[in-house]
Amino acid sequence: MKIMRKMAVGVSLGATLLAVTGLPAGADPADTGWDDKADIIVGQGSDTTYRVMSGLSDTYNAANGCVVATADSGTPPNYTSPLSGDCVVSGQTSTIIGGNWDHDIVANKYPVGSSQGVKELLTGRVDYARSSRPPKTSGETGSTFWGFAKDGITIVVMGGRAPLNITQAQAAGIWNCSITDWNQLDGSLPSAPIHPYGMNPSSGTKASMDTFLGFDANAGACVKKLSTNVFAFENDVKQLIDQPAAGTSLANSIWWGSYAEFKTYAFKRQSADYLSINGVAVSNGTIANNSYPIKRYVYHVTKSADVSPIGGGATAGADTGKGGAVRELTEWMCKPKAGHTTSDYTGENLYDLNTGVISNNGFQRIPAAERTNGGVCAVTAAP
Repeated sequence: MKIMRKMAVGVSLGATLLAVTGLPAGADPADTGWDDKADIIVGQGSDTTYRVMSGLSDTYNAANGCVVATADSGTPPNYTSPLSGDCVVSGQTSTIIGGNWDHDIVANKYPVGSSQGVKELLTGRVDYARSSRPPKTSGETGSTFWGFAKDGITIVVMGGRAPLNITQAQAAGIWNCSITDWNQLDGSLPSAPIHPYGMNPSSGTKASMDTFLGFDANAGACVKKLSTNVFAFENDVKQLIDQPAAGTSLANSIWWGSYAEFKTYAFKRQSADYLSINGVAVSNGTIANNSYPIKRYVYHVTKSADVSPIGGGATAGADTGKGGAVRELTEWMCKPKAGHTTSDYTGENLYDLNTGVISNNGFQRIPAAERTNGGVCAVTAAP
C-alpha cells in the first residue's frame, strides 16, 4: 500500500501518491498520512478483539521509522520544531518501507462492545473502533470496516453433552423457546430443561449470532440474564458460574462465543465444550473454507474521511494529524508482506510478526480469495 523513501525517493502508489524524486529536506510526499509528528490515537469497542488489537498495536508502536528529536528546541511553552519525539527531517537519509514513520502511538481502551465502539468513533470520542461484526445496515454511515482476521462463533454447553450436533433450526428453536428440553435435541439425552443465556446487546458476537438465528437472541421469554439482571458480557463463562440466573444450573446452560477467544483463553472458557453445527465441527480449517456455518470477520473500523479504499491497494483520506495517523495504521495492518519492513528487535518481517499475533490469539488471516482492495483485509464501507 504505502511505500516511501525519505530524501532521494521514488514513490508509486496508484492514485494516492505523486512520484517524488530529490525530496527536499522537511517535506513529505503528498497524500500519505505522514506529517513527521508523533500522534497518540485511541481505539475502543469489541471485547473479542481487545487482546489481538493490543498485540498488533504493540508491534506497530515498536516498528521502525524516522530519526526523532531527543530534546526540545526553545523555551516552554514556546517550543520550536521539532518537539522531542517528532521526526528530525532536515538532513535525514533513512529509508523506511512499511514501518511507522511518524512513530505514532496506538492505545486501546477497555471493551464496551462493538456497537458502542463504532458510536464512540462516529461521535469523535475515539480515533478508531474495534468490531467483531460487519457494519449495520443503517446508522453507521461514514465508517469503513477493515476485516483483518477471521473467526467463528461456537455454541457451547457445560453439562458434558458434547460431542453433540445440532442444526441451525434447532439452535433457533433453543433461543426462540420452542425447544426447551435436551431430549428434544437428541433422543439419547436424558430429559432436562435447557437454560439458554443471552448476551450484552452491544456485542458484535451477539450481532453475529442474531444473523445466524435470524432474530434477536435476547428476545425469547426463556432467555436468561445473570443474577444481576444484565445479559452476560461476551466470551466469559465465569459469569454464568459466579452469577447464574435463578433456578438454573450450569450443567443445563447453553451459550455462544468466539471460537478464537474460547480456544485461546481456557480460563474464560472454563468447562465449556463446543457443539457441532449442521454436522460440521468448528476448527480453523472449517472456518477458513466456510463449511462451518457461523463465521465472521473481525474489524478495525475507521472514519471514511480518515481512510477509505480506492482500489489497487491504495487509499484516500487524511494527510496530517490523528486522522493521518489512523490512515498510517490502517494501511500497515492491511498491506501484504512485500510492503512491510523488518523488526529492529527480531529481524522478522513485520507482516510475519502480525500473523503471529493474530494466530496466537486464536484468529487466522483473511483467506486470499476473500481479500479486497489489493491488500490482506476484507474492506466494507457502511451504507
